[in-house]
Amino acid sequence: MKVLFANSPVYRSSNCNTNNNFKQSAIHTVLDQLPSRLRTKIYAAAAKLNPGAERRFGVRAGSRWPWVMVSPPGSPHYPFFMGYAAGQLADKSMFDVDIIDYVAQQRFCYKTFFNDIQDRHPDILVVEFSSPTSDIDQYLIQHLNQLLPNLKIILTGAGVTPNLQTELNEKELSVHAFVEGEYALSIEKAILGQSGRFYKGELLMDLKEVAYPYRAFPEAALYFDPTMPTAKPQLQIYGSKGCPFRCTFCSWPQLMYTRNVVLRQPEEIKAEIEDALKYHSYKSIFFDDDTFNLDTKRVSKISTMLGQIGLPWTWMGRLDCSPNWLYDQMISDGCVGMRFGVETFALEPLKAIKKGLERSDFEAELRRICNKYPDIYIHVTMMKNMPKQTQQDHERDMQIMRELKFTQDTSNPHRTFQLSDCEPFPGTELFTEVAAGNVQLTQIQPSASL
Repeated sequence: MKVLFANSPVYRSSNCNTNNNFKQSAIHTVLDQLPSRLRTKIYAAAAKLNPGAERRFGVRAGSRWPWVMVSPPGSPHYPFFMGYAAGQLADKSMFDVDIIDYVAQQRFCYKTFFNDIQDRHPDILVVEFSSPTSDIDQYLIQHLNQLLPNLKIILTGAGVTPNLQTELNEKELSVHAFVEGEYALSIEKAILGQSGRFYKGELLMDLKEVAYPYRAFPEAALYFDPTMPTAKPQLQIYGSKGCPFRCTFCSWPQLMYTRNVVLRQPEEIKAEIEDALKYHSYKSIFFDDDTFNLDTKRVSKISTMLGQIGLPWTWMGRLDCSPNWLYDQMISDGCVGMRFGVETFALEPLKAIKKGLERSDFEAELRRICNKYPDIYIHVTMMKNMPKQTQQDHERDMQIMRELKFTQDTSNPHRTFQLSDCEPFPGTELFTEVAAGNVQLTQIQPSASL
């Protein structure tokens, strides 16, 4: 049985949207045949020359918060849920498994994507569904129902809910199965089960007992987080899965893991790195965890192990989880970059979103690391419009970013930050609170200094 996991293009414009059934001109087909670097340059140039076209390129699978931007986003995210599910099936002889990722390929033509699916002749197509890409995802299902009526489509991802099943059934879109939450251990049951079923995904609680994420496909060498610009190819891997903190806005810990956490030991991680190197010649490692630096002793041992492997490595986590000496050790052991989810330095809005601080001097720690290690890549994720956030809070946040030489572009690649709007994703605690009128989002004006 041939099972294909697919991450389709995410593209909209004033001429390609729900109003015209996402029809694209022939130029998109031509562009999809060009080398990716040239293709992205042409799209970026077109966005500048004709901003009225309102072109938006985005990401879906692999992203905690699917998003769009005015130019092609690169290949930022390895799709871990797909990877683990594909790895599970690939271990079994009855399944012929593969992954195609048009976002990673930076290809944006829907016609090319449909032709690719047709040429591969899958029996099962597994795709992720997200709220921000709902219009595109429904269009894809509708078109594939017409093009390949015998194809069984399985919907997964953070956007899958019982309400979605009801909505798509009312629209007479044919979906073989829905899997809510993490799906590596439930995908086989969904494939072999009766059509129309809705499954609550079984949690993956012991990564030692399952196959490694699937990497026997070309795009596995393309994933690259631009905020951690280490040598390519960049291996994206888990040091842990899930997060114990209860941030009300955060999607995956609530919707995919239901607040459960799995901490991996150094020997497990080392074995997966060695396995991944059989498929691609990775030159650096990025730990794309929800919170990498959980359990100080464990992280210290992981750091020592990575120092022995010798590849430069980076990670995503929190500023308030580790003592000063652990940051120093990691850098000594070859860590060249860190991503921190800060949101704001103001304590009141952090309390409102239940950030759950482990140490309140995280601003001082950021200053210490920045001053002591000027050549380390540090990326900070900031947020505005949070509950109880004031304009003064935001202005102070931006002042700290300026003082520490952080930029929103790549003019200083060692100090970058992103500023996102606080967006309540369906299914999260924040969404429920806002919908019930119990919490109000603020309307922060852009800082005059940006």
